[in-house]
Amino acid sequence: MGLVGALCLLWAASAAVTACATRKQGTSVREAFEELFTASCVTWSYLLYATLCTRTIQMLPIKGATFDCTFEQTIGCRLLIDYNIAFNDEKYEALGAPMAYAALCLVVLGIPWSYTAGMLRYRSTIALPRGADETVPTPSRGSCTGRGDHDICGLVYELETALLVL
Repeated sequence: MGLVGALCLLWAASAAVTACATRKQGTSVREAFEELFTASCVTWSYLLYATLCTRTIQMLPIKGATFDCTFEQTIGCRLLIDYNIAFNDEKYEALGAPMAYAALCLVVLGIPWSYTAGMLRYRSTIALPRGADETVPTPSRGSCTGRGDHDICGLVYELETALLVL
């Protein structure tokens, strides 16, 4: 499993035990876990995202990109980051390639998706409250005075409208 995998399992187990032990009366284990460990999960995933994506892409079965096929006739295609792994190796086909595809889904796509889902779920908490004296600006077509073949005024108006909707 490796040292990193073991450390992740230990961290998750300690997180669950700590959440159960320190939860307040009337709160669920899930709420206690979110309160205690969301910040560390987001921090670690943010810090490790580029490295994990790079390593995941390097493990994908792509001839010529991640596998060196220069000497294909003599030794076959070999993984660039570890020449002991061949493209047609049974262990790589059974375990390496499926794990690379799983990591592609969980890491490369999953981390940004989880950030987006979290921000959408807590957008009312994240959003700054609007004061009573604040007004919402409205875009106006008259503010653009550009002339020419390209109608930039319409584009500016559409962008202002779209940003105000968000």
